[in-house]
Amino acid sequence: MLKFNALANQSDKDEQKGFMQMFAGAVSGLRNPRAHGFLKDDPERALEFIAFVSLLAKLLDEAKP
Repeated sequence: MLKFNALANQSDKDEQKGFMQMFAGAVSGLRNPRAHGFLKDDPERALEFIAFVSLLAKLLDEAKP
């Protein structure tokens, strides 16, 4: 499991759980619908998706095994 913080207290554990849910949500909410059919997103929404995925990528870069 990748660690997004030290998991030293309940707040850290809650943050860890939240980040894990964000990654799972990205797969379910962003990737899956587009993998099963063509969706036409407007450019503004596409930019927001890119920003969200960029945040997830930065979190991954900073995570520790």
